[in-house]
Amino acid sequence: MAARLNLSPRTVEAHRAAAIDWLKK
Repeated sequence: MAARLNLSPRTVEAHRAAAIDWLKK
């Protein structure tokens, strides 16, 4: 998983933002 995140740092950022938004809900 770490390798995948390393390959797509942008995706990780988007996923993080989505997770934060979900937590806020």
